[in-house]
Amino acid sequence: MRRKVFFLLIILFAFAFPVYAQTQDRVEIELMCNKAWQFIENDKYYDAIQLCTKITSIDPNNSRAIAYRSFAFLMKDDSWDKLSSANYVLLINDCTRAIEIDPHNKLAYLCRSIANYYFGNKPDAEVDLNKALELDSDYAYANLFSGIFHWLNSDFEEAIRDLSKAIENKNSFAEAYTYRAFVYLNVGNYSKAVYDASEAIKLKSAKALSYAIRGNAYYYLHDFRKALNDYNSAIRLDPNSVECYGNRGALYFRDKKYDMALDDLNYVIKLSPNNPRVYIDRGNVYFHKGDIDNGILDIKKSLELDPKNWKTRMILVGIYFIKYSWIIVILVLILVVRKILKIVVKRNLRTLK
Repeated sequence: MRRKVFFLLIILFAFAFPVYAQTQDRVEIELMCNKAWQFIENDKYYDAIQLCTKITSIDPNNSRAIAYRSFAFLMKDDSWDKLSSANYVLLINDCTRAIEIDPHNKLAYLCRSIANYYFGNKPDAEVDLNKALELDSDYAYANLFSGIFHWLNSDFEEAIRDLSKAIENKNSFAEAYTYRAFVYLNVGNYSKAVYDASEAIKLKSAKALSYAIRGNAYYYLHDFRKALNDYNSAIRLDPNSVECYGNRGALYFRDKKYDMALDDLNYVIKLSPNNPRVYIDRGNVYFHKGDIDNGILDIKKSLELDPKNWKTRMILVGIYFIKYSWIIVILVLILVVRKILKIVVKRNLRTLK
């Protein structure tokens, strides 16, 4: 009897153990997926990508891990600069595979929408975004990117509506506050832009973009001290922020700190050498320092990069006029003297007659 019970227990264990092991594996993978999303929520995108890659090596058909990896790749700071056509194809393929595995994976639809939008495939981007919202109309990340897409299309009213909905649907949504601040900045509502950017900074203090937006809003509100502080904070967080260096240079120029303005504008040119606007700004600084020759070189460089800009051409004409005004004055004096001499000669001739 004991032998029968013993053998029965062995048989039960033999069948139950694989089921238990599989259940444990699934639980472990679920925990890893949850951790990957926590990495994303905390802006640790590279950690999320590595963990999701590990998950898919264990479970190649894990739709969540595939979608999380795509989202982390899209959200990391340098992804837009490096999003080549090859990466675009990989992203689309990954998202499509995640959707095939789980047709209700709203994040996969959203990631495919973002990738399509970035590469100019707006019709497909809109279809996927609508599908994500169809699956969950209160999906905060879909609300966020719907607002961003409306903002990029200059549909500011709809952008504010969608971003406000994202904030309602997700507590402490720093990104939504940041982009709504951007929209308010675009429509000239600078006080609301300051408020939203400040909320974003409270939630995530390590985001350079929030400081840059608030700095711009303070600039337009003529609170230049606070604007300068925010530009400094943004530059500390993002040492390659072309806009913040340029704007800080403009503040230094306003305060007649020409050498400091030149330092910032020189760095902007180093980072973005084909930006015609910055050469005009640096040229203006040179003119105020009395360095007209270097100022002219910068205006010419700006015109070389943007030859159809008639305003730049008029600036150059005006500079040449100022630079060579002494020659013009001399020529005018010569003409006046010649005219006077002619009059005197004519009078003398009449007297002789």
